[in-house]
Amino acid sequence: MKKYKEVAPALINTYRQYCNLLIVTATKVEKDVLHKHLLPIDGEQKIIRIQKGNYTYYLGKLGHYNAVHVATGNMGAISRSASIATTMKAIEYWRPKAALMVGIAFGSDPKKVAIGDVLIAERVVNYQLVRVNKSGSRTYRGPEGPAGSLLVNRLTSVEDWNFMVEYGNVKYQAKKVHGLMLSGEELVDNKARKGALMKQWPSAIGGEMEGAGIYSACEVNSVHEWILVKGVCDYGDGNKDNDPNKELFQEIAIRSAVSLVEKTFSSPYAFEDIGLYSGALPSAQVDAEGSKKKVNKALNEQVIRQLEKQKASHKYIPETFVEVGKNKELLRYFCDPIGFLPKVMAEYAALDFAPLNAMLTKHGVQKFQFDLKEFEDSVPKVTLENLHDFYDKLDSLLKLKINELENPPVPKNAIRDFAYKVSRLESASNWLVKKVCLIKEHAGQGKTNFICDLTENYLLKREIPAVFLLGTNVEPADIRKSLMKRVYPDRSDLNFEDFLSEIEQYCKSVDRPFVIIIDGLNENSAAQKLSVELENFIAEITMGSFVRIIVTCRSEYYQKHFSNFDGASFSALMGETSHLNISRNNIAAKKIFFGYLEHFNIDIKTYSTATFDQLTRNFLLLRIFCDAHSGESIPHLGTIHKEALFKRYYQTKVAEITKRMNEDDELTVMGPINISKFIGRLISHMVKQRKYENIPLDELIENEDNRKVYVRFLDENILVRRDPNGVNEVFGDQEVVNFTFDEFRDYLIADYLVSKVYPTEKDEFVRFLTTEISPTSRILEGCGTFLYFISKKSGNGDLLAIVEGQSWFVDVYLRCIFNLEDKFITSADRDRIFELISSRRENEVRAFYSFFYRYRLKETPNLNLLHYLGYLRSTTSEDFDKVFLNHFTDNEYQFHGIYLAALLADIEGHLDVAEISNKAQEENEAQVEEEEKDFPHPLFELLIYLFTYRISWNVNELYERYHHRYPSQAAAQLKLAFSSSNEKIKFGVNTFCRRYDISL
Repeated sequence: MKKYKEVAPALINTYRQYCNLLIVTATKVEKDVLHKHLLPIDGEQKIIRIQKGNYTYYLGKLGHYNAVHVATGNMGAISRSASIATTMKAIEYWRPKAALMVGIAFGSDPKKVAIGDVLIAERVVNYQLVRVNKSGSRTYRGPEGPAGSLLVNRLTSVEDWNFMVEYGNVKYQAKKVHGLMLSGEELVDNKARKGALMKQWPSAIGGEMEGAGIYSACEVNSVHEWILVKGVCDYGDGNKDNDPNKELFQEIAIRSAVSLVEKTFSSPYAFEDIGLYSGALPSAQVDAEGSKKKVNKALNEQVIRQLEKQKASHKYIPETFVEVGKNKELLRYFCDPIGFLPKVMAEYAALDFAPLNAMLTKHGVQKFQFDLKEFEDSVPKVTLENLHDFYDKLDSLLKLKINELENPPVPKNAIRDFAYKVSRLESASNWLVKKVCLIKEHAGQGKTNFICDLTENYLLKREIPAVFLLGTNVEPADIRKSLMKRVYPDRSDLNFEDFLSEIEQYCKSVDRPFVIIIDGLNENSAAQKLSVELENFIAEITMGSFVRIIVTCRSEYYQKHFSNFDGASFSALMGETSHLNISRNNIAAKKIFFGYLEHFNIDIKTYSTATFDQLTRNFLLLRIFCDAHSGESIPHLGTIHKEALFKRYYQTKVAEITKRMNEDDELTVMGPINISKFIGRLISHMVKQRKYENIPLDELIENEDNRKVYVRFLDENILVRRDPNGVNEVFGDQEVVNFTFDEFRDYLIADYLVSKVYPTEKDEFVRFLTTEISPTSRILEGCGTFLYFISKKSGNGDLLAIVEGQSWFVDVYLRCIFNLEDKFITSADRDRIFELISSRRENEVRAFYSFFYRYRLKETPNLNLLHYLGYLRSTTSEDFDKVFLNHFTDNEYQFHGIYLAALLADIEGHLDVAEISNKAQEENEAQVEEEEKDFPHPLFELLIYLFTYRISWNVNELYERYHHRYPSQAAAQLKLAFSSSNEKIKFGVNTFCRRYDISL
């Protein structure tokens, strides 16, 4: 067995100075063969092994080059430890100049590629990025990711490589094949599936599972030199498992691929153009790196300080950013134009106009010419200084070509896709020469999280010089001083020109721009003055080739105060991002959910699907939950009790904000600041004026000297926010206050009515409930619900009677009773629920789901699924169908229906987990016994009442599995159901018992 030298992960920073080649593998045989070719790096006796996080890294020498090797935890690209995650983390730790994946793949055609031939990917396409059209046809949308041009050249042009393939009586020389590689999550071993892929991409040389992940990870992190080198081990045609030579062919394939890579990297000077040197880096290179870091230190420290402040205030929640559209990609172009120029040119070079020219030839028209070789050859000479001249010439040619495609000599529809492809790339590449980026969105859409994520995970990691200011940090009268103060708080001797000169020298040395970020222009207390001064500042400073500026602002404030930017001298060089708001999907929801829990240090052992959906349907509610439960351990998260949650959140945030505002050294506070009183004045104003939005700020501030403090609090957008009123007043603009979350406002209104109005003005209390909380009122659902919660828990029978006597009460009762803490629920509540269930079809479905998730009897003894089953047993056969059975459907998209397949999958999951858990823990009887106590038996008891559903074979099979595992519990459940007076239920039980020969 290969022996390794184990070293501490803290030494990564030392070793990465001269280990600039990253090699990734996916399978054990790939790792084993590669390690036979790795030698210890100079000065070591063994290959070095470093374990950090979830990954193990091996440092050795391949050919003449020091390399770091990591193996993925899973095949494929997107699972937890597959190629994307593995490569992203490796790049973060090692910052390689080049990355390659060596391994095995299926070949396209036995007539073209043989076992052991080596596939060199010039381009990779993810064949599973597809749009399913209304007609059922598919449109493949995966872009072709171009591999690093230098690596392609070196691997395809290497000479004197010989690898002899031998098995049985067969013997031949392996060859190199280069071209398009297919990549997807499927382990293709099906002739029809493989045929469909090759029909879609006839020029493909083969396929594999990890390449799309390598491409994505390298593209995001600006590692432009990456490539796949894979040996052919089969043809993905369904014969893999039946081939006795399967393992032999896999070993031949990886040995062939590794031998080609080793031969290529045996040239000591072939990779110097990308900063990859044989052995350790020259000392001059290391010295230069150290010098650059010293210049960049002050900027990095300022950015890190600002990010930490944003994290501490919870305005930035790390690891929760979900990329929408191409916003972050465009910002990468903007922040590192020289670094991304090769990628942009490679994307243009990858455009395939062969089908277009075939069409034009068919019509007797001259072929479309798209030759950018002159520009491609000039890319290595492009710097920040000459970037605009280079791009102006390129863009002129691109616009000319787009015009040709949009005005063709053949029917227009036939070539519109080609015009779109070039136009889309041209639009994106324009960001290489933008000088100003504007990010504007409405409140709560994620501007700060977006810009902080970009700063932490791109600018800092790629060592792009930047400074990060908040709108509140900027003094309109002296923007330059504001900027210098943040970077050099202790250097009063430095003027702005010298400051900028230092940064310019550094930027030119690394060929990366200086990025100035100002987050939240609207938060500046002198926005009108800032708009004028900032326009002048941006116009002046962007005259330099090395400066880029990113500003964020709420949309309504931009329109009111900063729209002068639209007509500024720099407007032609200003780009604006598209919408940041996230369309909810399960992957994004889980990333955000678990990211929030980690940030707030909340440990949730288990949680219900309904609660997860509730928190991720509204990320503001998730934020409130996490703020209120920060640092806690929660064994099981069942129902979210909003009234208790909002009360706790309010008390926590008021104390926290009040303390922070009073202690903020940057604010001049006249007397104590009491946020609770400010919120109280706001709620009082709403109730007395019968107005629930756009409350004038001037009417809420008691001490005008503290306006700046309250404005700072409002601009945090935590409880309330500051808005422009949209009206130009004669004596200046008046600002208004609104709650960030309407449901939280409704809770506070309900609490105010019960605690302040009811005890002193009972008639006014009743009048408000009667006139303001009506079926057409916008505060009905929120206020009505919270009034019921508060009155029910108060123990005041008179108060509860007033609330329950309102005409709107029945409409909100079923919506809120299941969110009330179980200890406050009585038998009278259960009777009322079952009385109301049958009044509306949607009530029946809502009640079913509410009961379905209350299967933990210890937590909900007063209202749970067993009570619902008891109600079903009391119904007649006709009512049983109406209130229960008729709501189930085989149609996933039926409105107000219960999709049976999803329900059964949910229930079956509990049985699967129990069976797996018991097998794993069969030696620990105590633990198994404890877990058995928590098993959700009521969910399986529910299946009995579905025995008479029109298609019930899957219901019967699942319950029979349960009966086999828990015979005594199942027997008791069946007997109880059979004792019902409902003949339909009894018939179902009788039929099931006869079918499976079960005696009651």
